[in-house]
Amino acid sequence: YEFLFQVVLPGYLCETMHTEYKRVSYEVRATLLTGSLGGARRSAVQRIAVKRVPYFGAVWESLANDIIHVTAVWRNRIEMCALGCSRVQRDGQNIRVTGVVRALEKGYKLTKVGFILEERTRTRMPNGGGLKCTSNIASCTYLKPNDGEYGGWFGSLIVDQMAFDMELPIPEAYRKIQYDVRHGLVTVSHRLAFVIAVVDQLGHGTSLRLFTPLHILPVDWVACGYDLPSYISSFADRVLLSSS
Repeated sequence: YEFLFQVVLPGYLCETMHTEYKRVSYEVRATLLTGSLGGARRSAVQRIAVKRVPYFGAVWESLANDIIHVTAVWRNRIEMCALGCSRVQRDGQNIRVTGVVRALEKGYKLTKVGFILEERTRTRMPNGGGLKCTSNIASCTYLKPNDGEYGGWFGSLIVDQMAFDMELPIPEAYRKIQYDVRHGLVTVSHRLAFVIAVVDQLGHGTSLRLFTPLHILPVDWVACGYDLPSYISSFADRVLLSSS
């Protein structure tokens, strides 16, 4: 036998999350009672995730078409640029990113190149406990000093500019990373960092990071899981202009 049920989830529910100060999880429990009084009782449990995503047409939805392209200059000496595809990424995949380093002053050598995915959590504590802010590295990748693809980049002078194409793995959600949460007592955000270290002619080292926002959302939303409007919903249409 097959029994179909439908449950409407209230819009005010907290989203599924597993953070340092708050853990929220959901499960669906089905119970079957057979026989008369004193009959057998059997139950099955299935864990589910509850995630709030931008509604169709929301301003935040436009971020899916926003590419990563950010540039910064350090003391008029080093210029850094990070390039990539959409700022909206799904978990459990690799994101391809490019870092570009340009020397505006001669004599600098590269000693580190990499990318970091940082997760930041803000939690409003109960009973006036204030705001708790935490951050952790969800994923990172660095070039090895002997990486032959870039011809011995480690310790070499930055002449004109150097570009590095890399892949940064994004962990699966609820294990090492959470989805973005923008509303409620707990908010979760992410940012991508292009990381380099340079040494000047006197041997003084400096570590530089270029940050830019990144949004982690479920695969269904990233893959444009919204259906186009149907004739069934035409009752909500408005006439904007009609011909005479």
